[in-house]
Parts: sequence; C-alpha cells; structure tokens
Amino acid sequence: MFDSFFNELGFATATKRIYAYLVEHPGATARQIAENLNTPRASVYDNLKILIQHTLVLEQIRDNKKVFYIDDPKNIPRLLAEKIAKLQKEKASVESFLPHMNFGGESFEPKIKFYSGVEGVRQVLNDLLWYENIETQALFPISEMVAFLGKEYFENHNRERIRRGIHINAIWPKSHAVSFKDQPALGSGKKFLREIRVAPKQMTWDMGYWNYADKVAVVSSRKEGFGFIISSKDFSQLLRAQFDLVWSVSKEIKPNPKDVEGFLKTV
Repeated sequence: MFDSFFNELGFATATKRIYAYLVEHPGATARQIAENLNTPRASVYDNLKILIQHTLVLEQIRDNKKVFYIDDPKNIPRLLAEKIAKLQKEKASVESFLPHMNFGGESFEPKIKFYSGVEGVRQVLNDLLWYENIETQALFPISEMVAFLGKEYFENHNRERIRRGIHINAIWPKSHAVSFKDQPALGSGKKFLREIRVAPKQMTWDMGYWNYADKVAVVSSRKEGFGFIISSKDFSQLLRAQFDLVWSVSKEIKPNPKDVEGFLKTV
C-alpha cells in the first residue's frame, strides 16, 4: 500500500517495513520492531529517526519505555504535495536552461534518436510534452497504441498535453478505432484540443507517427516494439503534405459528451 509513496520519497525498504509494522502494531518498542522484523536494533532506530523527521512517526514514553506510533495520516498527502512542488520547481529550472545547452551556438541533439521497448516508446511520445501551444498531426492506429502503451499512459499523456495547450489533428484507420466510452481520454472537441477523423476503410496501418515542432515521432506496432524521433524540418513537411491529403478524404468522428465528461474533470 505504501510502496509507491515511500519510493517517491526515496525511503529504503527497511523504512517502509517499519512504517507498515507500526500501522499494524501501534505503540511498539524498538526492541519489538527489531525482533519481529529480524532487523538490528541500531538499524531500527536509524529508520525510526527518518520517519520521525518526516512527521510520519511519533515517539512517546510509556512505562519508562520509548514507544512509537504512526503520526497524523494527513502528513502523507502533505509530504507528497511538497515533493510535487519541489519537482515542479526543478522541472521549470531545467526547461529554462535547456535552450542554452549548445556548443558554439549549434544544437547537439542528434537528428535521429532510437528507443526500444514499452518504456522507450513512451519516452518517444513524451518528447512532445516539452512543448506548449503548438499544432500537431498524428496518423495513429490508436487501438494498437493503447494496447501497446497502456490506457493509463494515454490518460496521463492527454492530461498533460491539454494542460500545455497542444492541439492535435488525428487520423485513425477504421480498423484500429476505439470506443470513446471505453477510452474517454481519447475524446475530441474544443476542450480536448483534438479533432479526430477516420480514414477510408481501404486505408489501414499498424505503425503510427506524430508530427510536431519540425520533429516526427514514429512508433511501431506491439510486435516490433520500437520508436524513434527524427528532427528534420524537410521530413516533417513531407509527412504534413501526406497527412493533409489523407485528412481531406477522412471522416470526422465525435464522442457522446456524456462518455468523456468524466475524464475532462480530471484535467
């Protein structure tokens, strides 16, 4: 239950175990904790000190013995909020510094960056989220992409995309369309900053690309499991011309507002 929380705060496994033990055994002594967790008492004290410093555990005296309790549970969301605020501040600092990271005035970013596996492909699509208030185009076999990268990933990606004001015109092949009721994060309309069209049924594909900021993110099928980013204005323009042609013969689709309104409340 607490693994993700403690991992985000950088706590050791021993710290997590002691906290979990105190949840089940409030008022335990360091000796009791050490014996039941088969952990040296010195290590128990070290980890209790960490928990106390983070206002997660309280130390009290009972019958001339030090006993330990879980502190106010409200401290958990407070600590997470502090962590998020710190990360956001660091993110803003990194983003402001990135434009100045060059050698002799020329960017050192490679023209082609290749990634493999699920996490690698997610990294490919996350590159888009460095930008704000841009127009993009995606030719995506969306059901294949969701099956490959996961529904939760696309929910989080779309929340951040919308927050950053990134607009998308998307074309799906009819064979790889999805139900908006099942995938509300993939809705379209003004609030989603997205328009979706379905290509003629004779047109189908298993790979996809996302064209943005003179870059093209290409994603393979699940079977092949790779992705790459090409930084090229000429290549981006070439695919834009192709996209516009397919867009002109594709049919717009819109979700039932009731099917997607729940997701919009989370943005």
